[in-house]
Amino acid sequence: MYWEKTRSSMLTVLLLGTSVVWGYVPELVNPNLRLAAMGNLNIVIEDIDNEINFYDFGESAAGAIEDNDYKSQIYASAVYGYGVYDEILPSREGHGTALDIGAIMKYGQSFALGGAYSRSWIYEAYDVFGSVVEENASVTVDSILVAYQIVPHMSAGVRGTYNGGIYVGEYTLEPSVMICAWPAWRLGLTYVLKRCGTVTGHEFVLPMVFTGNKLKFGVMGRLREGRYYDSEKSIRARAQYSLGNGRTGGCVALAAEYMTPYGFYDWILKAGGGVALEDRKLGVIGMQYSWSIEHIDLYDFFPLQIGPIDYHEGEVNLGAEMRFLSVVAARLGYINRFFYSSLDIAVSRRDFVTAGIGLRLSDVDLSLDLAYNLKVWEFMGTDTTGYMSLVHDEDHTFAIACRYLF
Repeated sequence: MYWEKTRSSMLTVLLLGTSVVWGYVPELVNPNLRLAAMGNLNIVIEDIDNEINFYDFGESAAGAIEDNDYKSQIYASAVYGYGVYDEILPSREGHGTALDIGAIMKYGQSFALGGAYSRSWIYEAYDVFGSVVEENASVTVDSILVAYQIVPHMSAGVRGTYNGGIYVGEYTLEPSVMICAWPAWRLGLTYVLKRCGTVTGHEFVLPMVFTGNKLKFGVMGRLREGRYYDSEKSIRARAQYSLGNGRTGGCVALAAEYMTPYGFYDWILKAGGGVALEDRKLGVIGMQYSWSIEHIDLYDFFPLQIGPIDYHEGEVNLGAEMRFLSVVAARLGYINRFFYSSLDIAVSRRDFVTAGIGLRLSDVDLSLDLAYNLKVWEFMGTDTTGYMSLVHDEDHTFAIACRYLF
């Protein structure tokens, strides 16, 4: 079976380490540049594209009309990143560029039409058993979205996406429906049809969102047909409670997710929470902590009777935003991720330093953001002699984005 071979090869990488770079893609810690510059406080801070609503959290095209208070938007961004790697692998390097542009036009409170286009250019050079391999690739992603309010308490939408991929393209079609059961509640259903090469996949998503004066929370269940393994079932939740009022405020927030299976793991459990404090003139400061456990039972496919392994990942996020003249904001953040398994295999850590600047012209709802991410990655790898040693890698990523709401 293809999946059994894939799981075995991935486990070999996990146990023994590797000198192969599987691909370099320029990515920030969050596609939202404000959050990317503030240490990715994605649990405690709501921002555009990261709200607890039916469109962002519920991933439903039917919620596009309500998103951003019924405002239309035009968005464009550019990202560039490159890697600086340890001397243990002098031939290993990579860099890439990504461009993204999109728009959603709203017509009253009953119709929305949108589309997006993105393209990435990737270069990578890596060492494969002493031989240097170089690759250049480009990836294109296109999407179109339509949403319509059928009656005052029901909306429908559909989103189509094409992901060019590096080797095989993937087509996705997502029809969805949203029902306003009560003024503060949104319920709905999304069906996802995916076509990748000769393989067709099906997925059902059930989002539910509550929006109150102080409390917001969302719950989303997902059933995804597996391509090479059992069907994936998952449930995700996020909640936020606002603190204070007037000039000072903030929030406490929680998030959790459970999936089974997850990749070549039998199941994964994620949980996290944090707090943010805000002075609407001076700025905001926040922190959050998250934890995940990935479980795999090696009896399923590994010839040695090692037993189950629990792979742990912890993350600490710190971030701040300082505002000047109500127009300019300076941002800074830090992230620490650490990894280990129950058998002390593949111990590693990653540290991120994030920074950025934001410009907001509230009179015309125009924003310009710049962000920088430095990722330092330390892990156990193999050199050309086959001995295990500590590998030190660095990634530098720069981005600029402009958004106009109207």
